[in-house]
Amino acid sequence: MLNQTPHCIRLIINGTEYRVRPDGNLEDSRGLARPPGVRAEPALPEARPPGLRRQWQDQEAGGGEGPLPGRQFAFSRRTALVSLDVVRAVLGVDAVTVASLVDSGELAWVFDVSATKSSQRELRFWTRELFAPEQCRMSPTRALQMILGKGRQRWRGSEIEQLLLASRASILRWNRAGDLPGETVDHTFWVTREALTGFLKSRLCQRGEN
Repeated sequence: MLNQTPHCIRLIINGTEYRVRPDGNLEDSRGLARPPGVRAEPALPEARPPGLRRQWQDQEAGGGEGPLPGRQFAFSRRTALVSLDVVRAVLGVDAVTVASLVDSGELAWVFDVSATKSSQRELRFWTRELFAPEQCRMSPTRALQMILGKGRQRWRGSEIEQLLLASRASILRWNRAGDLPGETVDHTFWVTREALTGFLKSRLCQRGEN
């Protein structure tokens, strides 16, 4: 059983009331140590990824209670781009709000990887901009160098699937349309750095100077 006051949290265990100390341990009314095998975690500050320009929705705005206390969200270092649903989860906003951030340029490093030129966009967002937008003021050429990494000169089709969160069918469709040139060697589809860079530049929602 848990009782919570503005300044103190108390637990009732086996009929005995314990106070949660600042160090996370429990003590009873006589100041005795916590019961064996019982430990309460100390309260942690609300986690918000550093650098976000958008504020998390609060309860007054109808956004629930916000991020879970004390939790940090991290991506694999190999994940450079994420989908719309991930951005919605990170920012705590709906799809319409994300679209407005893209159209206004507040989210600048966004790529439309829709397989055909239709009204339905399939957006991919640079993870770095979600957590450190102040570090992302740069040219498209520089941003793509960071997204693709240094030194590497070609990618297998399966690696591009992972990078762009796309299906093999989409990649082959881009190739047939001439949007993503490549070649097949020993049953493996390869794309050069130049071709992949050109494709991403052509799919950038906000076009800027090189």
